[in-house]
Amino acid sequence: MALRVRKKSYNRKAFDLEKAGFNAENLDLFFRMIYDRQMIWKRRFIDKAPAPWTTNEVFAKYKFCNLYREHDRSSQWEIRNIIMDNSLDDKNLIWKILVYRTFNNPETFARAFVKWPNGIPDYDSYSQDEFAAHIEEIRSLGLNPFTNAYSITGNVVAGETIDDMFCKTVVPTIHRNIDLVMTLLTNEVLDPEQLVSFLMTLPGASSFIAHEYYQDFTYISIYTDRTIMRFDQNDYTNLGPGSSQGVRLIFPKLKGSAQISCYEYLQDLAEEKLEEIGLENGELMPYVAWNKELRKYEVISECNLSLNQIEGALCEFSKYMRILRNTGRPRCPEFEARTKSIIVERSDEENLQSDFMTDTDDFISGRRRARRTKALDDFMKAHVGRPRTKADLTVNLNLNLNLQNAEQILTKLLGL
Repeated sequence: MALRVRKKSYNRKAFDLEKAGFNAENLDLFFRMIYDRQMIWKRRFIDKAPAPWTTNEVFAKYKFCNLYREHDRSSQWEIRNIIMDNSLDDKNLIWKILVYRTFNNPETFARAFVKWPNGIPDYDSYSQDEFAAHIEEIRSLGLNPFTNAYSITGNVVAGETIDDMFCKTVVPTIHRNIDLVMTLLTNEVLDPEQLVSFLMTLPGASSFIAHEYYQDFTYISIYTDRTIMRFDQNDYTNLGPGSSQGVRLIFPKLKGSAQISCYEYLQDLAEEKLEEIGLENGELMPYVAWNKELRKYEVISECNLSLNQIEGALCEFSKYMRILRNTGRPRCPEFEARTKSIIVERSDEENLQSDFMTDTDDFISGRRRARRTKALDDFMKAHVGRPRTKADLTVNLNLNLNLQNAEQILTKLLGL
């Protein structure tokens, strides 16, 4: 098996298969899961076959992320409505990417298209009060302005609701620091880890969210002719809690930060293993690439799985195995087909924002509205006025200090 030559990644450690331990059965299941999940996407969106798209009972019942992160519904909305908008200058593009991923909910911004281009105010016309009023409007409909895909950190400013935290602190701080973000993105000295370390200083941006920002930036060169950041999905990826659990299932002796060392090993093994599985099933693995000229996805034969896709697959593998072996509560909702066609391939006439909106007359009515309002009130009570630990205050203080002086951050990171 020939190994592909890649640029240096700054977060890898040498991988020792013997020291890592090795569960051959789980390794095989990992690649079979990847194959089955990608075949569902191909049958559904490329072949346009009717359901059911799989005989895999786990995938037939439960919702899992796509193999390619950019194929997920939320990323597709962002790419189609923000990243592929050539009318945005670079600064405005980065600003809107950061705001969007901070909330990561298409409906929050689909409902704002009548107010702002791309559903997000332009950098130059941003008003803190107007943006906060929009988030309040989303809440008034009984909707959650934030994603349900992962937890949003609330430890930003003591004594405020989570909406106030993000509207009064997080988004305004991003706005104030866009020039610094642009400087770091275009700098030729920084490595990816340093860039992500800076993104983590933004309030509300845990290591997970900073990694999400980074991956969104990689889409710019994939889907457009722009090059703002020189790094790609093989230059950096993180070790999330889900992927850590997935690593332990395959390499039980790998611990802590050393777990990330297996990513490149699995990436290099993927082509061979997936080819074997494809031949066994009578159809080769459908890798996918974006054709900029034709503005459509194409199925290709060459393995193009990035380190980020390996990381994401490991996270999904931990959930998959929990369901397959009945070893814990499934941490994914039941599957419901919502997307009818590939979002980034839609024409302007087909790109309807209503496809991303909940029918509030039906969905938020009567007792259901009351239950959602009570649940929201309970959530707010749990996050407002609760005793803050010393660690919380230290985090808040560090965030404020980091963001008060952009020149100090540049001096530290760039040695200026």
